[in-house]
Amino acid sequence: MATGASDRSAKRRLLGAIGAASKGRLRTARRRVDEALAIADGDARIHLAAASVLFVTRDYQRALDQAALAGRLDPRRRTRAAELQLAFAVALGWDQEARAVLEGAIEAEPEDPRWPAYMTRLMVRSGALEEALRWASRSLEIDGRSPRMRLEVANLMAQVGEIEGARRMVAEALEVAPAGEVIYWLGAGSILAEAGWVDAARDAYERAREIDPGRAEIHAELAELALWRGDLAGALESAARSEEVGDGAIAARTRGAVAALGGDYRAAQGHLEEALAASPDDHIALTWRAEVAYRLGDHERVSGLLNGATMSAPGFHAAAWILRFLSVAESDPRKSSEDRLSPVGVAELRAVVCEMVPAAASVIASGTRGELVALLLGALEAMGGNRSTRTTYRRADGQIVRVLARTGVRFASRKALRQIRGRPPERVLAALDEVVARFPGSALPVCHRGELRLWLGDLEGARRDLEEAIERWAFTRWAYIGLTGVDILEGNYERALETSAHGVEVMYGTEGPAVFVYRGEALRCLGRLSEARQDLERALAISDKRLGAWLNLGLVFLAEGDRAGARRVWDRLCREASGLLSDAALELGITIWGDPGEAATPEEQGRVLDRALVMMRGNRSTGLTTYITENGRLRFVQPCSDPGDLPHVGDLGVLRRAARDLSM
Repeated sequence: MATGASDRSAKRRLLGAIGAASKGRLRTARRRVDEALAIADGDARIHLAAASVLFVTRDYQRALDQAALAGRLDPRRRTRAAELQLAFAVALGWDQEARAVLEGAIEAEPEDPRWPAYMTRLMVRSGALEEALRWASRSLEIDGRSPRMRLEVANLMAQVGEIEGARRMVAEALEVAPAGEVIYWLGAGSILAEAGWVDAARDAYERAREIDPGRAEIHAELAELALWRGDLAGALESAARSEEVGDGAIAARTRGAVAALGGDYRAAQGHLEEALAASPDDHIALTWRAEVAYRLGDHERVSGLLNGATMSAPGFHAAAWILRFLSVAESDPRKSSEDRLSPVGVAELRAVVCEMVPAAASVIASGTRGELVALLLGALEAMGGNRSTRTTYRRADGQIVRVLARTGVRFASRKALRQIRGRPPERVLAALDEVVARFPGSALPVCHRGELRLWLGDLEGARRDLEEAIERWAFTRWAYIGLTGVDILEGNYERALETSAHGVEVMYGTEGPAVFVYRGEALRCLGRLSEARQDLERALAISDKRLGAWLNLGLVFLAEGDRAGARRVWDRLCREASGLLSDAALELGITIWGDPGEAATPEEQGRVLDRALVMMRGNRSTGLTTYITENGRLRFVQPCSDPGDLPHVGDLGVLRRAARDLSM
């Protein structure tokens, strides 16, 4: 067959594949892609279009491989191929793949500012802010006039504590930004507030309000800054404007804060409940509500509210840790105001409190719990109306300043662990080693290092770290949970239950959320299905994002013969963990996405779910789920907070672009 005829035939087959995929005939589409690739004759356009169709059909690894091949076949399409690989990887949450693609693109096109800009965003998602700052600075070096990238650099400087540099970079960004565009003034205000330049932040937001008075977020930020300054009337005025343009939640939160600062806690409670009804994950509203509960003596509510606040907070939440200590100190019958302070009990708030209240250093070193309570109440007063993660306080000279301490041991350790999303495992382990060194004697970083090793399948290293964490502090809850996971992966399910029970006993009979998923898995493996289902459903009632619980629950339903229950779980996982299921099915040689009317059998579902758990090693996390393929690829499962986050919402656009790639 002549080359021209071969090209036309391959294009016809791919156009047929595009049509089949657009109608949900995924098996047919894949077959036609295979036919086209068999006669592609090295045409990069065929491979690019094939990559898009394969992505839509959930054949993700082949999609990435075909896009990469297109870039190698035709240097003119190298950029398009990299963009395609990057889009697929980001949609799935495969940030390790995205990082590798970007490293190649940067090497091939070192003067293109887009690639380091993309790498910046990738590192921000992974929590590696110092590395993100280096990439953002590199992008700015290439394209020195970009106001957007200047603000990105300034934002990262503010977050890592380079306060003076952040303010200078904001000023430079505004000098080159288009006049009258509100987005730059909004960005400037946010960065200046993060850096603690409160008056400058207010001026930036005032300028933004002049440009666009109808944006509720501007009034919300002005209300927040007024609270920080103690201008309660100004806060209420800005809150009222926010409500006028549609943001009642911020208005209610502000009224609650003002009432709490004035000592009217019952009124504050009502306003804050209204705010949380509209915006339940607002970490500032949750913190104020926790403080009101504390002031009213409702200590049972405080812990849950603060857990929600710290989980949804975008950074280290000093106010939440201060309130947690105060509530426990005043409500735990085992603790006396005359008790000497435990280093573990104050580890998370030590640096920030000593910065705000210098006298706290000697109290923490040799004082009593009661003395620290008094100092912490003074710290809350110095913070004025600021209960955000951008911690500020009023110094003795009356000036409002940003706290420079940006972390405690728990936050630093979790931040290092989170980097596994997009950084190589050896770098993440090194980051955890640094935290261990920064906080000598603390159990948490050692525990988190053991947790990462469990996720990576290093059972010997995981057990060593988790046992060391317990030696350092016997009440390190997750260490017992992690050891339960080690027992499970070693196939010793009875011992796993014993380890779990011992951990619960040590923790005074209390069960952390992760207890249920690991214990539920051990019970399932022992065939104790009813007990397993109870534990797994409890885990999911606490957080329906715990993927390991869904996989185990699906296997329980299949073992019980509950096909309807198994199908509900299967359909959810196909939507929200399609990358993991695709890789598991690929390794088993099973097709799970076919033409309409075709479906995986219960036996196939069980094999895929079981394989997925094996690939996840010991990771049963809520929002940081990793897994490893049989050829050693480390991947991440993108958590989907709403349907718009799912990887296939834009499939029709992907297919339209595939058709364009064929014609270029």
